[in-house]
Amino acid sequence: MTRMPDRDRGQLSPGNDLEIHRFAKENGVRSDQVRELIRRHGASRAVLTEVIAALRRRSPAVALSDIDLPPVIGKRQGKCEADHFNPCPVCGQVFDMRDWRQATWHAQPEHEPLDMDG
Repeated sequence: MTRMPDRDRGQLSPGNDLEIHRFAKENGVRSDQVRELIRRHGASRAVLTEVIAALRRRSPAVALSDIDLPPVIGKRQGKCEADHFNPCPVCGQVFDMRDWRQATWHAQPEHEPLDMDG
């Protein structure tokens, strides 16, 4: 019997409801939130875990299930453009919360301002 190659365990399978449910339970979020985060940020477990942690740090007093996910770029959410930019409490740089790269960078406990020209 030939063994099937193992798929990348670092990636979630968006079509696998059980896997999505387990990941959601491990991270204290709902399955529909995990699917939305996969749609916005990709299926990497590491990236999704970091995004969830960044959302928790942004509003630690509120349960993550009560926090609205950040808006999708390109879709009108009824907010003005300025509402998407927040100052970083660590370095003071203003960054776009819709850009997961910027949000992940500023979620690190100790960091320098991000070089936006590079």
